[in-house]
Order: sequence, then structure tokens, then C-alpha cells
Amino acid sequence: MRHFSDKYNKVTYDSWLAHVQMNDLKVNLEKMNKAHALQIKNKTRSANDKHYDKFKQANYA
Repeated sequence: MRHFSDKYNKVTYDSWLAHVQMNDLKVNLEKMNKAHALQIKNKTRSANDKHYDKFKQANYA
């Protein structure tokens, strides 16, 4: 019986871990997408706006 429950716990743990790693991946992808969008947006904005964005990121990130 113990063998069965250990096996079951391992499967549960593995699926939980995969779920957590998947979530981390999603979060990282969202961050990358935001950063990329910000980069593109910054290319089309004035130097003052860019400077303000850098200030905001440095102080509130």
C-alpha cells in the first residue's frame, strides 16, 4: 500500500511542478512581450518620454 501511495504522491507532485513551471514560463513570456512592446513604442516617442520611462522603470519596477 505504501508503495502505491508514494507512487501516487510522486505523480501528483510531478504534475504540480509542471503546472508551476508552466506558470513561470507564462509570466516570463508576458514580461518579455511587455518589454518588447515597450521597446517598439519607445522607438516612436520623443527623447523626453523615453527618459521618463527609464526613470519610471528604475524607480517602480
